[in-house]
Amino acid sequence: MTRILTEDLIKSWADDPAGPVALHLRQKLVPVEGEDGVVFPPTYAGRRDDEGPHYNIDDLADGTKVATIDSVGSQANRMEPIFKREPFAALVPQIEITFGNASSVSLLDVGHRLGDASVRNSALKAEVQRAFEGFRIGGDATAIGRLAPTSLVFGAWDSRGEGAKLPRIVQSVSRWQSPLTSSVPSRPAPPRRSASPPGARSPSTRNPQGRT
Repeated sequence: MTRILTEDLIKSWADDPAGPVALHLRQKLVPVEGEDGVVFPPTYAGRRDDEGPHYNIDDLADGTKVATIDSVGSQANRMEPIFKREPFAALVPQIEITFGNASSVSLLDVGHRLGDASVRNSALKAEVQRAFEGFRIGGDATAIGRLAPTSLVFGAWDSRGEGAKLPRIVQSVSRWQSPLTSSVPSRPAPPRRSASPPGARSPSTRNPQGRT
């Protein structure tokens, strides 16, 4: 039976202890230039200093190549700041962290969310530590939800404190895949040989009249 996915249906699943444990949506995307448009994946830094940037491309057993176009972390970092704007701003606490030079940053903008070093060095340090400890020891995320609910939605890792890891509830990623069309392995092209006798000038050295 086909069911239309609505907001009320999703809410009913979330409130039902026996409801689905995950919701997976898959959508085919095309480049802005169309089906035959050229796509340039993002590059990632090499693991060593002598390695240059590279693409994240996986080779599957059937010959399919899968390239990461937009990673989970990248999309999460762009989705989270939407909660600074209305009408979504009313859904989460709007916490600003002020630094010694009077500049400030929203908790929704810091890289590691509630586990960020800037939070650890703020007046929230003790409260955040208790929140992470409650989750790590008893699995109770209530205090984290009151401080930074987006840390539960998009994930966080308290690497500088209690070591608690909050798995992402929402994951979004874009990938490009293309099957191989040839089973012939690629080989270096043979060296090009000149058809002119040794010492002859190439046509590019001729003048407009065609004389050398």
